[in-house]
Amino acid sequence: MSLQDADFEAKFDEDTLFFDIFQSGRSIVMTGPPLLNLAPLMQDLRVSVSGAAYPSITIGLDKTVRVRAAVSNRTVRLVSGLGTVDCVVSPSGEDVFAGRRVLFTLSKDNKLRWIQDWIRYHRDNHGADAVLLYDNGSTAYDLNALAQAISVVGGLKASAVVAWPFKYGPLGGGDRPWDSDFCQSGMLEHARWRFLTRARSVLNCDIDELIVGPGSIFSAAESSLLGAVTCAGRWLYGVRGGDFDPPPQESARHRDYYIAEKPKMRFGLIPKHPSACRRKWAVVPARCPDRAQWRTHRFSGWFARNAPSPFYSLRHLHPINTNWWYARSGVQSFDPDRHCIDAKFKACLDAVAWDA
Repeated sequence: MSLQDADFEAKFDEDTLFFDIFQSGRSIVMTGPPLLNLAPLMQDLRVSVSGAAYPSITIGLDKTVRVRAAVSNRTVRLVSGLGTVDCVVSPSGEDVFAGRRVLFTLSKDNKLRWIQDWIRYHRDNHGADAVLLYDNGSTAYDLNALAQAISVVGGLKASAVVAWPFKYGPLGGGDRPWDSDFCQSGMLEHARWRFLTRARSVLNCDIDELIVGPGSIFSAAESSLLGAVTCAGRWLYGVRGGDFDPPPQESARHRDYYIAEKPKMRFGLIPKHPSACRRKWAVVPARCPDRAQWRTHRFSGWFARNAPSPFYSLRHLHPINTNWWYARSGVQSFDPDRHCIDAKFKACLDAVAWDA
């Protein structure tokens, strides 16, 4: 209790049992926040169709839960210690993304221009041909406007916008644990089993994150030993001075930021970047074990979590943000002893058709 912020209870999702109940292959899957104190009441959950009861398997994961029953139907009755309820089963979205290289994320109120540029970059540098975007209750535009903005980006073979209006949850950081932000963990589990089981490969990164590498990270995941690639990253900040004059945050685009802090060399050979950030990943869903969990920055329950690729990395663009957590509009003064052009990233930016 001593680690909870004053608004912890207001941010905590206390009234969602399942985010969704949906068809996945020949099973019905339910994903939701962790059951916590409701677990004893849910341990004998039965899924009933036309009077026939089917047992369910509950798998507790980090900040989410997966429940699976081997049955197919458009409606089901759930019977547990919490009571009885009839539910409509959402259809599978597997066919939409079958065989596609899918870029996916959770977003709230990011500028539509930023979302389009994020897609264009990964289309032109990595071969993304499909987008799955979960909208966490944006108020700057509605879902139709978001879907329309995505649809005008060239080269996409498939796209979907999913309403995800759940509370994001209390944030961690400092001495506070990240243990109650259920929204994003639930989104990753939902995307995996409702939409992405038959995708060729998928890439998880945020709107302000762009992947850098020698070629397509999708291809790298597809040809890798385990079917996955994780990549470490670094922050890029707004830098002004010398020949660099980035626009104000409200009119910024991804292509405006390519100045990096110079790495420090360990043993005179190994670069260590002073502004490192956490990893993201790409995976072939069909090669990921069922027991494994897709998490925001890594996998758990799978060997693929262990080592980031030496060939792929991400750039986390500090100004491409709505300042939803903390202010990110500050600009550094250019210092030739501290800053340099990120040549690899600049080459990737220059390869993008930004208005196509």
